[in-house]
Amino acid sequence: MLAEACPGERHLVLGNFDGVHRGHRVLIEHAVALAQRSGGVSSALVLEPHPQELLNPLGAPKLLTLPPERERLLREMGLQEIVVASYDASFSNYDAHAFVEEVLVAKLGARSVSVGTSYLFGKGASGDVNKLREMSKKLGFAVHPLTLYCLEGVVVSSSTIRQALLRGDLQHALDLLGHEWRIIGQVVHGDGRGRTIGFPTANLSISSRAQLPKHGVYTGTASWSGGEHPALIYIGDRPTVGIGTVRVEAHLLGFSGELYGEELALDIQHYLREETRFANLEELKEQIAKDIMQCQSKAGV
Repeated sequence: MLAEACPGERHLVLGNFDGVHRGHRVLIEHAVALAQRSGGVSSALVLEPHPQELLNPLGAPKLLTLPPERERLLREMGLQEIVVASYDASFSNYDAHAFVEEVLVAKLGARSVSVGTSYLFGKGASGDVNKLREMSKKLGFAVHPLTLYCLEGVVVSSSTIRQALLRGDLQHALDLLGHEWRIIGQVVHGDGRGRTIGFPTANLSISSRAQLPKHGVYTGTASWSGGEHPALIYIGDRPTVGIGTVRVEAHLLGFSGELYGEELALDIQHYLREETRFANLEELKEQIAKDIMQCQSKAGV
């Protein structure tokens, strides 16, 4: 049920941590500070997959950060350990008492638990911060409920960030995240159309679990094991050529070579324009040339 965890009492932080945004950072920094001050291990308990993927598969949210990227960001924030609990039918049947007694205390040795004030747990979301406090007194660990983090009057949450991305408000989403936002995928063979019109692209195979932003053209940085380049990024279903499936493609400025099979990370930095259906490929080529000029300007190249 639980991935291997290192020994020692834990200062736990609980949540889904999708996006590892500014609100998560407050919780994480609190747990890290407690561990540094009083000993023990700063640790995040992460449920995988997202509970809604099991409980409500048709309505489950797409993920801002897939597990490897989420772990990278959590560790960058100073956590010593990420404990992954497999959220399956058995785990979903833990009631609030069993979750605290059997998971937090018996298995993880919780010394303290840091959570947002809206945190719910246990079967049917029957447990809340008050229940956690009540049980902590009996079981001997501290509870630190932290108020939800707001930025300019907006509560920072994964759902708010998703909404910003879907309406094309990339800058607002980045402000709420507090760090770069990445789309990661493996470079696969496309139909070669970009190369034939003079703008070769790396085509990415993206997990169906991953959140994509509003269709359109973006600028950013593409990085892989061999380096990084500024990139013009297209996300959409290519209406000009009649392709109906959503594609993620990146034209790397100043790069020539093959990237097939590489894992490519796209840090999305600016939203340039909406997806457009052009009358013909010549109009498309003219617009891509303009897009590249804007991309070069933003990248300072």
